[in-house]
Amino acid sequence: MRIRTKDIDRLSPAAQRQILEKTLKAQGGGSIRDIMQKAERVGIRFTIPLNPVTKKNSSRVVPCGRYHKVLPSEAYEKYEERAGEHIPYKGLMIDRPCEIKCLFYTRIDHSQSKNSVDLTNLLEAIDDTLVAHHLLADDNCRIIVSHDGSRVLHDKARPRTEVTIRFMQKRRSAMSELSMTVEEYMKKYPLPEECSDHITPREWALMCAASEYIDEELPVPETPEGEEGSYLKYSSRVVPKGDRSTPLKRARDRLYYEFMEEHAAEFGVTR
Repeated sequence: MRIRTKDIDRLSPAAQRQILEKTLKAQGGGSIRDIMQKAERVGIRFTIPLNPVTKKNSSRVVPCGRYHKVLPSEAYEKYEERAGEHIPYKGLMIDRPCEIKCLFYTRIDHSQSKNSVDLTNLLEAIDDTLVAHHLLADDNCRIIVSHDGSRVLHDKARPRTEVTIRFMQKRRSAMSELSMTVEEYMKKYPLPEECSDHITPREWALMCAASEYIDEELPVPETPEGEEGSYLKYSSRVVPKGDRSTPLKRARDRLYYEFMEEHAAEFGVTR
């Protein structure tokens, strides 16, 4: 018995994901994890061979009990249903930041026609279609980061929508990048003798690197009270100099400790 696309669309996202996993296994196409890894490298590309339509134009107001409900146009509802036959990986439920580029080839040349079409309306329609077929988990700004490169083109003979989904690469922040190696930091900032009993050279180098990062003075060597421990236990006493009465100073202190947390493993400092 052949399962129709319409029947799959009625299933929950979890059920669609199970069907996707079984289909991939049966076809020898790997797992969902393999798809995501491949998508990170080359993205997900597919074409919807239908004339693009908008969702807002020709909306309908229908009675729903004591109230009225606004529905999209019939043209959009037919488009959304038929587009499901050409959308791959239903149930993948992408929930990470991505860029969706859409090239809309319309039957009418809107650059020459009096009746133009809004690109934003076309993008809203395709976003909702991808969510409806559970390729995307949602169309909020945390998932769909941009539509860079999208545009409206003309092809009377073959109207279509070419969709390219690319995952946004995680950019390393300035805090995540050291200006030199750990050994170079240790050589640049040797451990003072008065601190050798309670601070290791690596801990001292880490605190100096954090101070350098926020462009403040070096930490004041001060013997902590009580039992010895890791830098997290006595870092509240070994802090950059300066007045902490202003919000700016408190923010700089927060960056100081965030930097140490970020690079503790690199410097070989344990909590």
